Amino acid sequence: MATATVTIPARFNGPPASGNGGYTCGAVARLLGGTSTVRLHRPPPLDRPLTVRPDGEGVVLCEGDTIVAGGRRTRLRLDIPAPPTWAEAEAAAAAPAATSFHDRHPFPTCFTCGPARAAGDGLRLFPGPVAGRDVWALPWTVPDGFADARGVLPVEVVWAVLDCPSSLPVMGQSPIVLGTLTASRIAEMRPGERLRICSWPIARDGRKRTSGVAVFDAADDLVAAAEAVWIELRS
Repeated sequence: MATATVTIPARFNGPPASGNGGYTCGAVARLLGGTSTVRLHRPPPLDRPLTVRPDGEGVVLCEGDTIVAGGRRTRLRLDIPAPPTWAEAEAAAAAPAATSFHDRHPFPTCFTCGPARAAGDGLRLFPGPVAGRDVWALPWTVPDGFADARGVLPVEVVWAVLDCPSSLPVMGQSPIVLGTLTASRIAEMRPGERLRICSWPIARDGRKRTSGVAVFDAADDLVAAAEAVWIELRS
């Protein structure tokens, strides 16, 4: 029997030489099905097959004997704030705190939030702070070009959507990278849908930052949500 493998294509990078954290976590979540928590143990290599191995009640992705990522099924417990309106999300995404970040982005070619990625090549998700609230947001019309054969965003891309927008509320002066993502997809995302993505800070503990992120549809119904743990890189 052939050994199962997962490969992160180079298109789905985060930092230039490693996989986008959300996309990689989503690849593990696809293996598990349902709500999952996935931890990144090291930068995911690109364009190299990673071996899938069972690990207790979950699975791990390995490069040789080195664990790259591991996950298991779980429940998501998250206090989700009320969604901003479309107008509030538009204003947030146009705020200086959102647009000025383009010039100091630590990973400008990131699949999810890299300003150097062209429309249709990357997701280009750039949230900003909502006026009067401790929430960041952006409006997003799901673009063509990322859907699977069923006409919906695949799990990996959904998790990529949940990744980087959760970083801005807890980002300081030093770059941060995703450590763990616990996510639940409630409904499918389809090209042309008008969605709002909002994120908020939860906790800080030294170099560890925890945040939440949620995606809402035009009727204010929850589409997907996640809790993210970010790690500040050492100087």
